[in-house]
Amino acid sequence: MQSLRRRVERFWKEDRGLSILLAFLAIVSFVAAPLAHSFPGGDTVLSLMVSLLFAAGAFVVTDRFRRGFALAAVAMAPIALEWVRRSHPTPGVRAAESAASLLFIGILIAFVSRRVLKSGPVTIHQIVGAVAIYLLLGLGFGEAARVIDALDPGAYSVPGTADNRIDLYYFSFVTLTTTGYGDITPAHPLARALAVLEAVTGQMFPAILIARLVSQELMNRPRRD
Repeated sequence: MQSLRRRVERFWKEDRGLSILLAFLAIVSFVAAPLAHSFPGGDTVLSLMVSLLFAAGAFVVTDRFRRGFALAAVAMAPIALEWVRRSHPTPGVRAAESAASLLFIGILIAFVSRRVLKSGPVTIHQIVGAVAIYLLLGLGFGEAARVIDALDPGAYSVPGTADNRIDLYYFSFVTLTTTGYGDITPAHPLARALAVLEAVTGQMFPAILIARLVSQELMNRPRRD
């Protein structure tokens, strides 16, 4: 038992969990979401992958067992509401599920940011964590858009469906990267304000984070006499 505990602690200290988190984020963002409309049951697979992302994220971003279990308890709210929404897709349940997902993604971003910006030489796992934060921002803004869409179904120019997660995730990443295809547009003032905030975040975040990591690496390089 002590040996297993040491291995887990070493796993956390070496930030390897950030790579696992990035793997789940890549699967959700670039595999499950795009393919969800392509085959029967694809939306169920997407819901399952989002649930696994939250469950895995609860354990891989913390450095203590107690924090991991506490974060896992918080993750149960969006996971449970995800599956309640699938059987009862009412506007209230959809808004509650999206808001819970947004809150948990915000918590994940805070934990990952703490590990990415920790003092000391920059490691490959910190770079991986920075990419994970960027993808989490895309999912987080997508969930915020889902909250607005649940409260006002006409807030986005998306075909009316029981759940617009796939379309609004796509819209979120297109906005975050300022690609702006224009096939989905925000109509509600709050949706437009959110889109502007996301576009600004998508431009400023990489520049600020890269500058921070570069300066940190330079500060920790051994000086030559």
